[in-house]
Amino acid sequence: MKINKTTKIGLLTLGSLAILIWGVNFLKGRDLFKSETIFYAQYHNVGGLEASSDVRLNGFKVGYVRDIYFKEDQSGDLIVKLAINKNFEIPKGTVAEIVSTDILGSRSVQLTLGKSNEYYQPYDTLRTSVEADLKQQVSEELAPIKAKAENLLGSLDSAITVVTYVFNDKTRDNLRESFAHINNTILNLEETSKNLNMLVADQKENMSATIANMRKISETLNNNADNIDNIMKNLSNVSDTLSALQLQASLSRFDNMLTNLDSIMAKVNNQEGSLGLLVNDPMLYNNLNRISQNLNRLLIDLRQNPKRFIHFSAFDLGKEIYLTPKHNTQPNEDVKFRVLLVSSTSAIPMESALFKTFKDVQEVKSGKYFNYFTGNDSSIEKIRTILNKAQNVFPDASIIAFKNGKKIRLERALKKVNK
Repeated sequence: MKINKTTKIGLLTLGSLAILIWGVNFLKGRDLFKSETIFYAQYHNVGGLEASSDVRLNGFKVGYVRDIYFKEDQSGDLIVKLAINKNFEIPKGTVAEIVSTDILGSRSVQLTLGKSNEYYQPYDTLRTSVEADLKQQVSEELAPIKAKAENLLGSLDSAITVVTYVFNDKTRDNLRESFAHINNTILNLEETSKNLNMLVADQKENMSATIANMRKISETLNNNADNIDNIMKNLSNVSDTLSALQLQASLSRFDNMLTNLDSIMAKVNNQEGSLGLLVNDPMLYNNLNRISQNLNRLLIDLRQNPKRFIHFSAFDLGKEIYLTPKHNTQPNEDVKFRVLLVSSTSAIPMESALFKTFKDVQEVKSGKYFNYFTGNDSSIEKIRTILNKAQNVFPDASIIAFKNGKKIRLERALKKVNK
């Protein structure tokens, strides 16, 4: 069968177009005779990535970028269409990172495989990230240096300002004076050195004689070294003997003292003697303590009310002599007795802990003193009971008598009460 010329031209044209299409795709990195799997990756900024850029894994090319286009939701994000060799499976968790391939800024996609046992299916979207480009990396590295340089320049400017302020005309004049004083000091040192040289020259003979005498003394000591050693040994022996004698005697006395002390403590623990009973018998101690307190109260009462305990007169002048006061069954309502707790030049708060055990404490100011009273009764016995209680807290507490609100002598009040 004979093929006409037109058919030949058509076949040639179709072949040329096929070769052209194959060549264009080959130049773009596409191989029309290999099967591919399509995956997608979404980026906000592709950083210069272009279609036909390589997709690599550990530096080996496993695919290419087929297409880049904007996402349809008008968000401005970019969709990168990745064509991966069909026989290569991508596990889930894999990251498609846009990286720089050279210093000129060429970009490609670097796959970092995930650890999952499951794999992405065709047309799935991979996780993404973008590596900083060379310019950004250089900027990040230079940013701290720039900041330090700016701080350094600021510090230098401040230092120069301070130096300029310090080294003013007055400071320069002071420095000149200081250098002049230093020069004078050096001259004085030179003069002193000359004087010392002259002194040494004048006393050279005396110094030589002194050195000669010291040499003779040294020779004498050296010649008598054996005698000196013997003397030192004798002194050491005497010192050791005396020390041993004194130490032994001291230890002996100390041992005797400890023995006596042990004996005393044993007797105390065994309740032998007064000290043993006092230490081990709490009842005895408490009784002594109570006796001491009662004696103290008795002495205070005796000092304040001596007529209550004894009345004595060498002559009978018509006065009554009695050993105990007569008690009136009907108290004199005009006379009141109160217990003066304390007087102070400064006020004491009424809520003070000192007054907690007392009822109806009243503050009365007299001149510059603040007087604090408790109790207000016509019965002297009731007031004495309050006084005994008050003296546990205020040892100097005393009874004060009042008649119709005015202070009177206690002896006079007692006479009125006992009539």
